[in-house]
Amino acid sequence: MKENMDKIKQMENKIIIPEEEIDFSYSRSSGPGGQNVNKRDTKVTLSWNVDKSRVLNEEQKEIVKRVLAKDITKEGNIVLYAQDSRYQQVNKEAVMNKLNKMITNALKKRK
Repeated sequence: MKENMDKIKQMENKIIIPEEEIDFSYSRSSGPGGQNVNKRDTKVTLSWNVDKSRVLNEEQKEIVKRVLAKDITKEGNIVLYAQDSRYQQVNKEAVMNKLNKMITNALKKRK
């Protein structure tokens, strides 16, 4: 019972950025590929603007901008990419998970 409550709390504390707020671009990957290596656009680049987010409130935006300052461009975007897989969808999921984990960790209460 206690384990279920802990899982629910963890889910409540996790920030999920919706795909509608993210810009994706695709390009050729330098990762593994076999016969189709360098022939398919499997590298996924994600760009997410902190200031334009509807998921975060103003206080959360300021915290994210402070904690992740080195990862944010002058325009206020966090830009990440994934190219480890030869499948575009796998790379897209990986880069989205990376963003969500970064934001969740940035918003964790510090002691």
